[in-house]
Amino acid sequence: MKRCTSSEELREKLLEVLCSSDRPLTFEEVYSEVVRACGDVGKFMVRKVLAGLVREGLVARVRGDETRGLPRMVFECKRG
Repeated sequence: MKRCTSSEELREKLLEVLCSSDRPLTFEEVYSEVVRACGDVGKFMVRKVLAGLVREGLVARVRGDETRGLPRMVFECKRG
């Protein structure tokens, strides 16, 4: 297991997780994969780095399936 100790390493892992998925992922799914690959990583740091990827246009934050209450947001890699 590789420790993701810097935001750059975490950024690379997030892109790897999202771009290798064949479907958009919820934050909890993304976080679970990052923890599995990197060990103990704080949710705040993952959210912060993920938000940066969205701002840069490398990851899209989109509405997921419609359920009761607030719509679920999912993340996907912006390919090409």
